[in-house]
Amino acid sequence: MLRFEVVPVGRGDIRLCSRCPATVDSNYYDPADLDVSLTGVVTGWGTTGPGPNVVLAGPEPLNHPRLPDLIRRTVDLGVKRLALRTDAAGLAVGRNAEGVIASGVRHLHVVCAGEEIGTARVPSATARSIAGIRAFGEAADNARVEVAIVGIVPVCAHNVRLLPEIVAMLASEGARLIRLEIAFSAIDHSDVAEWCASAFHTGILSGAWVDVPDAPQSVLERIDVRRSPLVLTSAVCA
Repeated sequence: MLRFEVVPVGRGDIRLCSRCPATVDSNYYDPADLDVSLTGVVTGWGTTGPGPNVVLAGPEPLNHPRLPDLIRRTVDLGVKRLALRTDAAGLAVGRNAEGVIASGVRHLHVVCAGEEIGTARVPSATARSIAGIRAFGEAADNARVEVAIVGIVPVCAHNVRLLPEIVAMLASEGARLIRLEIAFSAIDHSDVAEWCASAFHTGILSGAWVDVPDAPQSVLERIDVRRSPLVLTSAVCA
């Protein structure tokens, strides 16, 4: 399992659930302002494993006004593996997917809340994310390069009961690691434990590793891990 260091491309985060309030306004950093952070990752990597590896996170990186320059600077500074934490929707626009592949990006960490699954919203945020994942995969196939997809599911009260469906959907699109990011202080533990258990076993049947970082003991105790080979609290990135 590869380790990635997170480097924010700006202040804020990808807007997650459409029904949860935004936590902070977003703005983007100048690529030159990130040189110190990126250089620190490269020089400090040492012998901690294959790398250095970076995931560009924060507000949607595909909307950064100088993304090509940012990716070029990241690669030039010596980053071996570059990932984008993105909702992926922008990859289905024009030739964005081809451009991202050509620039050296081989890893996508796709943020998908999926809270509109089963509703009549068209086009949904989830559908746009899936279209972006497929465009990325097609561009990789055309370029004859291998890529890796990680699913990131921000869990809230609006999508917790949809976790098995979201996991199955992301796995069907090629995600082999799916991380459930849960704000445990803001959600009922008994409810989330039940649906996490279903998501874990859905992942097993779908060929995906389901991970819950920082799960409290009260949640872990409610999940029958004897039926699952998954390590629920491992911090991994594909």
